[in-house]
Amino acid sequence: VWFWWFLLSGFSPVLYLSESATWTLAALPASAVITLWLRHSQWFVSITVTAVGLLLASLAVMACYQFFIQVRQPSATFLNKNNFAALEMLVALSATGIALQHGRGWRSWAGMGLMGLLVFVVGLIGSRGALLTLVTSMVILLFLAFRKGAARNSLVRTGLIFIGATGSAQLASMGQLGERVSSLADPWTAGGSRFAIWRGSLELA
Repeated sequence: VWFWWFLLSGFSPVLYLSESATWTLAALPASAVITLWLRHSQWFVSITVTAVGLLLASLAVMACYQFFIQVRQPSATFLNKNNFAALEMLVALSATGIALQHGRGWRSWAGMGLMGLLVFVVGLIGSRGALLTLVTSMVILLFLAFRKGAARNSLVRTGLIFIGATGSAQLASMGQLGERVSSLADPWTAGGSRFAIWRGSLELA
């Protein structure tokens, strides 16, 4: 099935959209298999978490290089910056959960450091959807962690790192992040092109 998906995506007239959809669909059964493995193998858990963390940290560093050195849109190896921001957002939340779970020690600090780096890159990308989803999810995550009895020091540290990473992205982007977020005050202006696409898609459907 995976081979068929990737084969057909190569003939798509809009290649990057088809590739994004293909990778998303391919990730679903892969995620199910990995989840089953994780339930029975502690060493596999450690290897997988470490590998994902290193991979995303490498992509984030690459994005920073693109932004600061090459002076172009940070998207790492992705064709679409919003897809990259969405991936960074998901891993940032996972890293936060791991850090809060361990409470203290090097795993906690590694998770917090990774979260700060990924949040910073999401801010540099300027994806409004990814950033709003990240903020909302982070608030919910911290609230649930508080209800579960997580240490207040860890919660405060998480909030400060998150705010610091977002503020750093605002400064590094020369205020562009704030401008993009503030544009959401007028949804019809901010999403006019998307609404036009969705309207046409509904007519085709």
